Parts: sequence; C-alpha cells; structure tokens
Amino acid sequence: MKKIICTVLALMLTISLAAGMIGCGGKQLDETEDPINVNLPTDYKGSLTIATNTAFYNDIEKVKVEFNKKYPNITVTVKPQPDQNKSILQWYNGDRVKPGTSPDLFWFTTLDWLPLAEGGILKDLSAAMDAADEAGTLDVSDMKEDIMVLGRKGFTKQGSQYMFPTTYDQFVTYINTEIFEHAGIEIGNRGTEEMTFTYTPLGAAEAKTIYAQEWTWEEFEEIALIIKKYYADNNLFNGVAPVTTHLESEALISGVLGSFGVDIFSEDGEILIKEGEEREALMQGLDFMHDMVEKGYTAYVAPGAMGQGTIAMHFQSRAGMIVPEEPTEGVSYPESGYFCEDMLDVVPFPAIGDNPKVGGGSHGYAMYRYTQHQDEAWAFLQFMLSQEGQDVLGDSGLQVPILKSMDEPKTDGENWNWLTKPTAQMNHAAFISYPERMYPTIFQMVLPTEIQTNIFNAYVAMAQTTTQSNGSESAYNSAIDSFINLIEAEKQKV
Repeated sequence: MKKIICTVLALMLTISLAAGMIGCGGKQLDETEDPINVNLPTDYKGSLTIATNTAFYNDIEKVKVEFNKKYPNITVTVKPQPDQNKSILQWYNGDRVKPGTSPDLFWFTTLDWLPLAEGGILKDLSAAMDAADEAGTLDVSDMKEDIMVLGRKGFTKQGSQYMFPTTYDQFVTYINTEIFEHAGIEIGNRGTEEMTFTYTPLGAAEAKTIYAQEWTWEEFEEIALIIKKYYADNNLFNGVAPVTTHLESEALISGVLGSFGVDIFSEDGEILIKEGEEREALMQGLDFMHDMVEKGYTAYVAPGAMGQGTIAMHFQSRAGMIVPEEPTEGVSYPESGYFCEDMLDVVPFPAIGDNPKVGGGSHGYAMYRYTQHQDEAWAFLQFMLSQEGQDVLGDSGLQVPILKSMDEPKTDGENWNWLTKPTAQMNHAAFISYPERMYPTIFQMVLPTEIQTNIFNAYVAMAQTTTQSNGSESAYNSAIDSFINLIEAEKQKV
C-alpha cells in the first residue's frame, strides 16, 4: 500500500487564504440548505461530475455505465484528479469565480480528506446517510463499521460522515507457490480458507502442518528462513531476499508497532513515548523490525526483482494488484511480484504477538460542499455503495467490497466479481480476514491538522532509521528522542 500523502500545512494555509478573500474576483459561495433527496426518481434529469485518481478512472467509467442504466437521464462526467490538494483547491477557487464549475465528488484516501473537511470544502453527509437508511435506499447495517469510521470526523462512530470509503484494503501476504514447493514447503488445499503449509523448521527433526489462514509471525519466519536457505544453497537470485516487506510504508510500520501496543499520543495529544511502558513498547517494535532485516529474509523492494518472479512472499494490499485493461503482449498478469496466475496465492498478514494488528485503510469519495448537483451526486455515491455498484468496482480486481453481504459467494454457483479477479483460485478470504486487526495510521489525527504531515513523515523516518541502524539500544533511543523533539517543535508552531 503506497501512501499518497498531501502537504496539509500548505493546504490549510491556502484554504484559509481562499476562504478569507473578499473582492479579488472571488464570490461568497453558499451551501444549499435543502436536504438531499435520497430517493431520486429514476427519470430524473440532471448531471454530475466525479473526479477520481487516474488509477481508478476506468473503474468509475464502468460504474457510470451501470448507473446510467438506472438513471438514463443523468449525465455523468468522469474527470481525472491527479492529486488530493492542488487540483481540488484550484477547482474550489475557480468555483468562487464561476460557481458550478467544480466537480461534485472528489476522490480521497481515508487519511487525506480531513484537511479539506476542516477547511470547509467538503459536505457533511451524515443527515443524508441517516435519511437513506430510513428510506431503505442505503443499507447502512450492511457496511463494515471498521471501514466506514475512516470517513468520519474524529474517526469515531459518533463523528460526522464526510467521506464514503468504497473498498476494504488491508495488508496481506502474496506467496509464490512454485518457490514454496521447490523449497520443500508443501501446500495443501490451495486457494481456499483451509490452505495448509507442511514443512520441517530448520534444526527440527519432524515436520509440522499449520493452517495458513491462522499462521503466526513465528511460523511465517520459520518458512521465510527455510526459503532463504533454499536460495543460498542453490545460489539463486544473486542475494535477493525471499520477502519484500515495504518497510517504507506506514501501513506495515503501524501494523507492527500496533501489535506491540504502541500509542504515540493520548486522546488529548500528550506524547506518551517519552518514558515508561509506551517507550518500552516502541523500543520493542523498532527492534522487531530491525531483526526482520538483520536476519536477511526480508528486504526493501528490489527494483525489477518481483517482475522477474524471484520473490517468495510479498506484503501488499489488494489495491497494489494492478491488472491493466490491455495487458502487454507476452506478459502474464498479475505482474510485478504477483508471480503470474499459476503461481499466486494469498494468506493473511502473519499474526504478531497476543494482540496482532495489520495495516489497512481505504479510499473513496466525498461531496463538494457547494455542489449544485447534490441529489445527483448522492445518487451516484449511493449506487457505488450498493451491491451492484460494489460488484462493478470489484470487477477491476483491485477493490474488495465494504459490504458484509458480499463476503460470501452468491447462491447457485455464482460469485461476486471481486472473487473472480484477477484470478479465481486465490484464497480471497485473506483479504477480509480478521477485521478486528485492522490498524490504520491515524495516531497523528489528534493533533492540529497543519502539523500532522510533518509528524507523520518523522514517524516513518524514525522507523526506517532504526531498521537500518546497528540495532543498539542507544540507536533506538536517539531516533525516538529525535522524533519527540520534532513533535514538540511542531506543536510550538500552533
């Protein structure tokens, strides 16, 4: 999961300046006071514009086609959104000059919508959500609460809903079944929740069989070390490590540290890692990640290595499994580390300790506060959150539904599209396993918005620095103290 992070300090300053402008050609925009019509007639005539990340442009075009079967008289324009701050601010400022020109829906990751909500550019959709639930046009009870909360103010159940997540996204473990078997690890019940691994740990006399869906970090490590030895014994892959870990990703870092019970801040923004149990937990988590690299079975993503099929395991989310609309001739997909169709399977991220966590999040859409097409925009959002809309999104192979009812195959032998893409024989249950372990990176959200990005970046840098250090206690303490000093300096700015 590659984090797309915006520079919220500059963003909020720009919003403040834009909102405070009087004259200079900017008009005062007014939010309509009319409630959103959550049960729009299917013969309604209207239009809307939805902006989306370029990676999901084709997905939304497909949703548009199906939406227009229900609402044939609503014209939908899909517009590329290259980022989550500059483009939206430009559209907002343009709308102040010529109202009605901004897109009605914007795309966001679940960590990036909050600055624009606090800046007054996004619409609070809580009342519409309640009205739709009451009218039966949106089944709120079918939506996964652990994902929906990521679009709410304060990331709490009581918070106002500004952003609607459209996919369930968490780290899993992709495995190259061919390398597993060549290394002597027997795979049973491949492609199912009942998948097993049978292997003999290094130095052990007897083989053991484990359920892959329930594996622990210790068992994962036993298998990783067997594969590492297989690489070394056969002089394979020029020193490539069996596992690519994405230790540059906050999602992986947070999942590991969360498993050790690390809390950076209290609910009031007080720094907890200066001393005591929280500091000790952070030291243990950082040492754990250093140990991963030190043992040599993990590595940062080696350029080209995954596409060459040399990686045995890869930590990534479903969204990273990009399958192009028009595959390159002669190239098998999934590509870039997903080992091509015949060698691919998926198991959960291995459980660390007694309270395991896994990095995750989502992406989705929020409504422009000053939209002139709120009813049409809501109808499109509502469609994306229906079973039909979620199945269209799932057809891409990238998106896992947020609806509980879509976790299981349909009756009469039919499957949801997401269960068949990009390859039907995968253990799709891995993508929706253990929702209680979901651990999004939101620790910085208790702080003032304008300093969150700098502290987030320092958090990632702290983990990377210690991972590549000599592994001494002093190295960890030095990195943690530097992180704390930066936090305190940033807090002095506000």
